[in-house]
Amino acid sequence: MGGSQLANFGIAVRPEESRLTDAGYCVGTPLYMAPGIALRGEVTLLADVYSYGATLYHLITGRTPFRAPNAIALIQKHLSGPTLPMASIHPQVPPDWDEFVVNRCLAKQPADRPQSMDEVLFSLDALRSIPF
Repeated sequence: MGGSQLANFGIAVRPEESRLTDAGYCVGTPLYMAPGIALRGEVTLLADVYSYGATLYHLITGRTPFRAPNAIALIQKHLSGPTLPMASIHPQVPPDWDEFVVNRCLAKQPADRPQSMDEVLFSLDALRSIPF
């Protein structure tokens, strides 16, 4: 199987779409939930970038970006908690990878994240030359 694959778990949207969940409901697991989903129930492309960043963080470090005893505390950490650098968990993680995943993809403000998955893929292609 060649090329890139994307799994849609029922929450991904096209770039030109914005979707609001029913009042009082959030879609997704709090382990990877973007702050905008938790605050406004708004699922957008930039929320997908955040969730993708949370997935990368988990794949690289072996743990999710935040840990908490319950869903409410976990969502609060996504909203305002600092994200530990991946290098603090695994010192071999290069600074460029931390910058991309922690500071860009997992940025609290959507405007600070990559603005498309094409931008994410471009950055990942460049990071491929920085092994760890």
